[in-house]
Amino acid sequence: EFFVSDDMAGPDGPLAAYGLVSDPELAATQDAVANEVVMGPLQ
Repeated sequence: EFFVSDDMAGPDGPLAAYGLVSDPELAATQDAVANEVVMGPLQ
């Protein structure tokens, strides 16, 4: 949860300072992590 928190992964977080683009669906990603949703295989 720490790595997808607003403080880390949001548009003003330190990851943005390194040139990484914040997740446009960050709230959905945070929800999936909080609810321990398992991701399927990449297609």
